[in-house]
Amino acid sequence: HLLYRIRSLLDAGVQTIASSDAPFGNQNLWLGIRAAQNRKTSNDQPLNKEERVDLGTALDLYLADPFADRKRTIAVGQTADFFLLSKELFKHSYAINETGVRLTVKAGEITYSGPQATGQL
Repeated sequence: HLLYRIRSLLDAGVQTIASSDAPFGNQNLWLGIRAAQNRKTSNDQPLNKEERVDLGTALDLYLADPFADRKRTIAVGQTADFFLLSKELFKHSYAINETGVRLTVKAGEITYSGPQATGQL
């Protein structure tokens, strides 16, 4: 039951972040987020389901700055590093692996504009 611990580490107050195992594994963060939520193997078998976390916690584990004492914000004067997704994750978390990136902004500059980035932002 010690394999891929998340919930128990967080509950114990251990500062925890998530990442892919790239280049040794798949670098798709959506797969990691989905695994943190549902705790199932690629064969759909349960794996330490007591270690599950909710979507918000899983996103924080991937996106939070481990060296900051506060969550990141989008506000005047802050560095504008963010991405816009093709689906609202908290409404469509079941389809997280089908979610695409529409737009990426780094330091206030658009660095990626995907095929789904048409229309008004």
